[in-house]
Amino acid sequence: MTVIVSGTAGITYPDNTTQASAASGGGGLTWQTVLTSNTTVGSGNAYAISTVSQPVVITLPSSPGAGNTVQLTDYARTWGINAVTLNRNGSNITNAASNVTLNTNGASVALVYIDAAQGWIAFNGFSTPPVGAYSTDYLVIAGGGGGGGGAGDGWSAGGGGGGGFLTGSASVSSGTAYSITVGAGGAAGTGTSTTGGTTATIGSNGTNSSFASISTSTAGGGGGATSGAATTASKSNGLAGGSGGGGGSSNAGSNASGGSGTSGQGNSGGIGNNSSSGRGGGGGGAGGAGALATVDNSGGGAGNASSITGSSVTYSAGGNSAVTAPANGTANSGNGGSAASAGSGSLPISASGGSGVVIIRYLGTQRGTGGTITSSGGYTIHTFTSSGTYTA
Repeated sequence: MTVIVSGTAGITYPDNTTQASAASGGGGLTWQTVLTSNTTVGSGNAYAISTVSQPVVITLPSSPGAGNTVQLTDYARTWGINAVTLNRNGSNITNAASNVTLNTNGASVALVYIDAAQGWIAFNGFSTPPVGAYSTDYLVIAGGGGGGGGAGDGWSAGGGGGGGFLTGSASVSSGTAYSITVGAGGAAGTGTSTTGGTTATIGSNGTNSSFASISTSTAGGGGGATSGAATTASKSNGLAGGSGGGGGSSNAGSNASGGSGTSGQGNSGGIGNNSSSGRGGGGGGAGGAGALATVDNSGGGAGNASSITGSSVTYSAGGNSAVTAPANGTANSGNGGSAASAGSGSLPISASGGSGVVIIRYLGTQRGTGGTITSSGGYTIHTFTSSGTYTA
C-alpha cells in the first residue's frame, strides 16, 4: 500500500484515514533505507523490507511505550517466498506471547504498541490486517476400530466402528503453535480355527485425533468377537466409540449388541446374529448405523463425505462383517476394519481399522506451517497424516 508522510500530521492512507503522531515524542513515521538482513527496528520508523535473497527476522523495539509505532512493507512482493519473522522481543503481539510470520506477498503492516496485555497490534490502511487471529476450517477424523475375531466353524464377528468425524471452524492466532494428534487404527481381534470361538478376542478401539484443544474426535469402537457359550457371550458385544463396533455372532443363546456411537460424531454398531447364519453386525459409520449382516460382506455403516481438500472424500465408514478376504481400513480414512468370514476348520483373520487424519484450511495464500500443504479454490490446505504441529 502507499502511505503519505506529512510532517507532524502523521500518516494518511489511501482510504483517507489517518494515524496521529506516532511516538510519544511526536512526529510522523520516518522512512529508513531498505532492509535486506536481520535487524532490530526503532519506534517511529517505517521500513521497506526486501526478502529477494533470503528470509529476514525483524526484532521489535525493546521496552516499548504506549503509542510507539513501526511500519513494515514488502519491498519486492517476495514475503510469500521468503517470509519475514516478527520477533516480539519480550512484548505480546495481538495478545499472544508468540512471534509472527509475515508471508503474504505485497503486505504492508503498521503496528502500534497499546499495553502489556495486547502488546503490538495492527492498525489502519488495510481491510484485513496480516497480523493477528484468522479463521480456519477443520476436519478431525479419529482412528477406526478393528474387526472382531471369528471362529473356524463359520461364525463371524462384528465389524469395527468408524472413527469419530468432526468438522467446524475456529479462529487461530498468528505465530501460535497448535498440537496435532492423528489417531492410529485399532488392531483386529484374534480368531480361532476351533468350533465355538471360545478363544476369539474383541477388536481393539482406535485412538483419538485432535486439533489442539479446539476439537477432539473419539476413536472407533472395536468389533465384538464370536462367542461359543453363555459364559463368554459378553465378548460378542461391540465396543463403544466415535462409531460403535458391530456385535459378534453368538451361539450362546442371544444376539450380541453393537457398541454405541458418540453424539455428533458417529453411529452405533449393528447387532450380532444368533441365528444359524452366524454373521456379526457391521460397524457403525459417521453416516449411518451398522446393520445386522445377513449375507457375506455386508453390514457396515456409511461414512460421511467432506470436500475440505477440494475433492470429495468419504471418511469414517463402518467395517463390514463376514468378509471373505478382509482388508485393513485405508490409512487416514478413519474406516473400521472388517471381520472375516471363515469356512469349517480354517483360521479367520480379521482386519485392523484405518488411521485418522486432521485437515486445516483457510482462505488466501499460505500463512501457517505444518503438515502437507496444498491449495484449491482459493484456500490453503494443511493435511496431517501423522501427529505434528500447526503454527498459525
